[in-house]
Amino acid sequence: MVAARLLAGSVMPLHEVEKLTIIKGLEAMVGNCAHAAELLGIFVRTLCNKRNVYRSQGLPADA
Repeated sequence: MVAARLLAGSVMPLHEVEKLTIIKGLEAMVGNCAHAAELLGIFVRTLCNKRNVYRSQGLPADA
């Protein structure tokens, strides 16, 4: 699991760090894309597109 590797202190690929950060941002903002995008400093459209990719991969991309 990505979070377990992060806590263990190992190096993770950048795309995994991005995925974890986006999911955590969405959780923190209770699934609100606009607020999560502002928190993360990215465009809303970028965040929503990535969330849709994560959903299609079966990942929990909603809060």
